[in-house]
Amino acid sequence: MLQTAIERPRVPLIKFPERTPLDQRFPLLETLKTMVIPKREEQKVIEKDDGVVLQSLSELPPRFRRQEISEEEIAYIERGGPE
Repeated sequence: MLQTAIERPRVPLIKFPERTPLDQRFPLLETLKTMVIPKREEQKVIEKDDGVVLQSLSELPPRFRRQEISEEEIAYIERGGPE
C-alpha cells in the first residue's frame, strides 16, 4: 500500500535578523565610492618607518627582489609544460 506525501509549506530552519541597508550601516560608503585611487605609476615612492625612501623596487636588497627567469624557463612556460 502506497502512502502519498502531504504537502506542507516549507519552513526555513534558520531565521536571519532583519538587515538594514548598507548606506545606513556604513555612512562612509558613498565617500569611499567617490575617492580617487592613485594609478600604479603614481605609487613609485616607497617610504619605510625609519625614513628610507625607495624610488623603485629595483633598489631593494637582492634577497627581496624577484628572481630572474632564464630563457629556458620562459620557453618551458610558453609551450605549456614538457614537450
